[in-house]
Order: sequence, then structure tokens, then C-alpha cells
Amino acid sequence: GHDFTASASAAGPFPYPWDPSNAKAILRWTIAHGLDHLLYGFELGNEQNTKYTAAQTANDFAVLHNLTIELWPDKTKRPKLFGPDPHSLHGPSGSQLKWTSDWLRRCRSLGVPVYGVTHHEYTEVDPTVRGFTAPTRLALNSAIAAAMNETVRSADPHVRIFGGEIGPHNGGSPPCDHSSMRWAVYGDSLWYADALAAKARHGYAGFCRQDYIGSDYGLIDCSTGTPLPDFYAALLWTHVMGSTVLHVELTDSGGKRLGDDAVVRAYAHCLAAKESSQTSNGGVGLMVINLSNESTKVHFDTALGDLNRVYVLAPSDNASASLTRVGGLLGTGITLNGMLLQAAADGTVPRPTPQAA
Repeated sequence: GHDFTASASAAGPFPYPWDPSNAKAILRWTIAHGLDHLLYGFELGNEQNTKYTAAQTANDFAVLHNLTIELWPDKTKRPKLFGPDPHSLHGPSGSQLKWTSDWLRRCRSLGVPVYGVTHHEYTEVDPTVRGFTAPTRLALNSAIAAAMNETVRSADPHVRIFGGEIGPHNGGSPPCDHSSMRWAVYGDSLWYADALAAKARHGYAGFCRQDYIGSDYGLIDCSTGTPLPDFYAALLWTHVMGSTVLHVELTDSGGKRLGDDAVVRAYAHCLAAKESSQTSNGGVGLMVINLSNESTKVHFDTALGDLNRVYVLAPSDNASASLTRVGGLLGTGITLNGMLLQAAADGTVPRPTPQAA
């Protein structure tokens, strides 16, 4: 089964300090019905950084913490605390960073055991061929992660960092009828794959994607339930890339080091368990993203050993396989090693199958 992190409402114009009476009633009912084992953690409020000060928000978290102590005297069963989910980083600077660090320091002074620091992030990817392949836009994935990591570590060296809400675009709910499919296409999977890797590289423990289904920037098409390219990017990520992140240095043919603004981007992890089980002594998973419209050749350090399995995601040129009725980056068709990825009639999605290198 799956556990849930629930968000307790603290949206304005509620009075300060937070009144937990409604939350207490709901949670008592949950405990009485034997369902509290599903509660992994709590957040309090959503995007409150323009409504309350960091100190006020931390004080409200202290109220929430005391409520969890009251309802779960056994601390081994007590849900964890996440926050503060400020709205919304668009780049590696902003008042949200100081507000977050001030909140975390205040929580520590109050003895509030914050398990995970969360934030919202939208880099507003331009939904065009040029926008989806702009390395300077994708470079924000790493820049924001580095800034948040530095901010959090300045206040607490051990707390976990989570992307509480991250998406290519913020806001808006176009009709669920394919009249708007801006980020529902293959091009967005380039941003998504890079964002997953960039957050992992900078020490994030989790990434909550906005959103799973709905609008025109989800993983699933809200009209048909069809998995979109971002869904398959996430599926392949979890299949290949494990939780241990490795350092990667990418250089061009002349030996010049390439930065986060390069059109070819590379990340490495120890293999995920499913993939690692196919080798005798584990292995390394490499993810390479090519933003260019031309093929490129990548040479790996011989210390990595032989490359023996390859998964290549690419856009389908078959317009009839696309919900947008066009192929390429602005289509919803996606291939794995040349084979079109499609869900079966019962909704089952194909298992990622590698190609021998």
C-alpha cells in the first residue's frame, strides 16, 4: 500500500494563531476507524509566505506538533512534519529562500521536529520547440536546487529537502478536451527528466510533480486517461536510476568542461534495484539528454566498464499516434528503442525493455 502526507488547511483569512480544533476532530475520527497508519506526515498550509511571517508559520507548526503529540503519544507512530511550501520559485533567488530559512530556524528553536523542507517551483517552460530545447531554461532546474540546498543547509545540516510542488507551468485550467496541450507533449519530457536528475544531484529526497492528471501539464491526459510522455520519462527514471547519486563531469571533444547550459546533459546514479538485479555486482545508470536536433556521440570513462543495456526515449513522428495530431516534440507520441509506447486496453503500461548495446 501507499502512505499519505496530508495538508492541514491554514489558508487565509484564518486568524492567527492556527486553531487545530477541526483538524483534531478529523484526526480523532481517522484514529478511531483504524486508518491513521496511512498517514505518513502532515503539512500545514499552502503558499502562505505572503500571508504570514516565517515566525508566525513556525509558531503554527508548533501547534500542529503538539497536536500530533496529543493524538500519538507513541512517537514511533507519529506522522512526520513537512513544510513550509512557499509559493513559488522561478529562479535561484527570491524572498522565499530567506523566508524558508527563517521558518526552519524558528522551528528548531521551538523544538518542532521538521522531517522535510518543501517548496514550490515553476520555471515556466516555453511550450515551443525552441523553449523545450533551451538549455538556459533547463539550467534553472539545477540553479534553484543548489540555492535551496544552500538555504536549507545554512539552517539545518540534516533535514531532508523535497520539491513539494514542481511543474513546467503555474496555474490555469484549460478545458479537458485537447484544445490546449501545451506541456502534454514529448518536448516537456526533456525538462522533466532533467528536473528529476538536477534535484537528485543537489540532495533532494523527493519530487512531487504538479500534476498527475488535469489541465495540460499532467502526466496523464485528463480526457482519455492516456499516459503522456512525462509519465514514461518518470517510469524509466524509477526503473533505472537508483537513490545513490554519482558525480558526473561532461567535457566536449576538446576536453572543455560543459556546464548546466550545455545542449548535451548527463547524470549518473547507482542502478535501481530492478535494473541492478540483472547484473552480478550492481552497476551505474547513466542518463544523457540531447537537446540538439542532431545526433551526438558520447564516450564514457573506461573505468565504468562496458555499456550493455540501452533505453532510448525519442519522439514519435507518427502524427496518428499523437493526441495533438502532430509528430515530433509537439506530439504526445513517444518511442522506446524505436517502439511506440502505448497503454493496453486495460490500462496496463509496457514494462521498459532495454536494447543490447
